[in-house]
Amino acid sequence: MAALQQLNSQDTNPRSSTPFNVLCVDDEGNVLSALKRLLRKEKYQVFTANNGYEGLDVLANNNIDIVVSDMRMPEMSGAQFLKSVASDYPDIVRILLTGYSDMEATIAAVNDGQITRYLTKPWNNDELLHAIRQGKDKLVLERENTRLFTIIEQQNSELSSLNAGLEIKVEERTRQITSALNKLHSAHKLIKGNLNATIHSFYNLISLDPNLGGDDTLKISKLCHLMAINRFTDKKTIKDTQLAGLLCQLGLIGLPDKILTHPVNELNLDDRGLYQESAERAYTALSPAIPLKDVATIIRHQFAGYSLTQTAGSQENSHSLCSDILAVCRDYIYATTGRLQRSRMSSQGAIEYLTSHAGKIYNPSLVYLLPKFVELTEHETLSKSERLIAACDLQPGMELSRNVYNSNSILLLPEGHIFSSDSLRRLTKFLSEDNSPAEIFVFS
Repeated sequence: MAALQQLNSQDTNPRSSTPFNVLCVDDEGNVLSALKRLLRKEKYQVFTANNGYEGLDVLANNNIDIVVSDMRMPEMSGAQFLKSVASDYPDIVRILLTGYSDMEATIAAVNDGQITRYLTKPWNNDELLHAIRQGKDKLVLERENTRLFTIIEQQNSELSSLNAGLEIKVEERTRQITSALNKLHSAHKLIKGNLNATIHSFYNLISLDPNLGGDDTLKISKLCHLMAINRFTDKKTIKDTQLAGLLCQLGLIGLPDKILTHPVNELNLDDRGLYQESAERAYTALSPAIPLKDVATIIRHQFAGYSLTQTAGSQENSHSLCSDILAVCRDYIYATTGRLQRSRMSSQGAIEYLTSHAGKIYNPSLVYLLPKFVELTEHETLSKSERLIAACDLQPGMELSRNVYNSNSILLLPEGHIFSSDSLRRLTKFLSEDNSPAEIFVFS
């Protein structure tokens, strides 16, 4: 049996005895020299190119395993180069070196070039070597996986032609292969578990967007974690729900400013549709990260609504409940920060708002538990809800919840000011002379 002989041969992986080939692409000679010295110490076979076009020539004529590319290069950027590599050589591990000022291009590389990892310049040698070793380990496991499955297919074909007297040998060989696959599966789980770098990269993209920032998602994530602990015993489900809260805004990156800067409940029908489609965008962005599949599914259904999630099949019930948790936590935080509607709500006001929509938009059992977990988050919120009011409706005794500015951004009255008849008269006179509307928020 040729397949069984191949499985038992000493040289189970021919590439394991040869050095891995690493291509370094950078338009600075000193950078290439530094990379070459570093990698040759680790016994890698190093190829170099001064730009993307030279890099593509090297790839066409050599068996390259790993590519380390600079972002900012003339003629062809690192993002463009890695996109070509991803298209023509999808099995090659792609690592990007970039500066902090190149985040827009880095986002393009993440999306189009499907990079495995990105590191900032100047890089840390240990961190770079660790990223390359991870890429090498991934390639070794994938090649071993392909080799084993090829052998299995050949063996099954041969076993089908054997008579009943070979059943004992078949069972023995099956046990050997099952053991090998189990070991391979365990090794894959170790690599898949090391997702911190990927998760941090996605979170950084959210934080770098001036219309998003990371504060809201951190609050949502913490509240999701507390509620998931109450509803689940499975550690993975709890972790997935927490990560869904952290990355729930990923699909909003790239949407028009008019959507991101406008309160959700005040969006028109078309813009509300684009806003909710962001869940599908996030699902697509997370799809290459297989270990984050369940996280992506939770985010994908965050706008489904409680009444709709109840129609899901039994296999999706866990995901549906996680999505319900995300919806409750997301809109509670949005309500208290002014992203849900223009006026911020107090903690109690936000809970009352969610309660009024329980059973239609939000899971009633989760809304009922919300006050208990809100106390544990220690998030700062307004003591009372605020409302937007026209200057003509102001009355003495009302208290400002935000500063009031004129059209030239000059402070007229500070947050916390309590209107008197005199201050009310002076503000009304100034606004009429300024001939420019001012947003005035007061505590309800």
